[in-house]
Amino acid sequence: MAISKIGSNSVNLASGLDIADGDITVASGHGLSFASTSDLAGKSSELLADYEEGTWTPTFSTGSWTYAASRVGLYSKIGDTVVVSATIGWTGTPNAGNTLAVDLPFTIKNVDYYRALGTLGYIDDLDTSDKMLTLSGSANAAFAYFYRLNDNATPSALNDGSGTGTTGEIQFTFVYRV
Repeated sequence: MAISKIGSNSVNLASGLDIADGDITVASGHGLSFASTSDLAGKSSELLADYEEGTWTPTFSTGSWTYAASRVGLYSKIGDTVVVSATIGWTGTPNAGNTLAVDLPFTIKNVDYYRALGTLGYIDDLDTSDKMLTLSGSANAAFAYFYRLNDNATPSALNDGSGTGTTGEIQFTFVYRV
């Protein structure tokens, strides 16, 4: 293995590992291996090959919405797991009748029978007479639906324009695999 000095504070290993100013950069297609802890049958990988964090602008997938200034989305992607947190504020009432859904920054993993779930942390000017509001995403979808559990413990999709006021805000966290 060849080691070369790139700059005053940088080292390059011929194996694809660079250390520059304290940051470690692994060549594309490689990652951190935890194979020495091989202790679980059925595992598919012990390689952490991706980390990313950033922002995206969350939008409702359905209806015709006018958004307020309070619209921001943050995400962290660690390996194949994504955690998103978002605030969506709106003004006006959209056309009613569509199942309320939010676009996601990455497509949900395409695995049979896979469901991703999320929770709503804050709701303003949305019909909250139901006991629970949640998000659910299906395999190979780039969006998640908002659902509610009513007094009869029956889950149903939340429709846009149904129970939404002329101004409002939703904050949520959603965790899923890609």
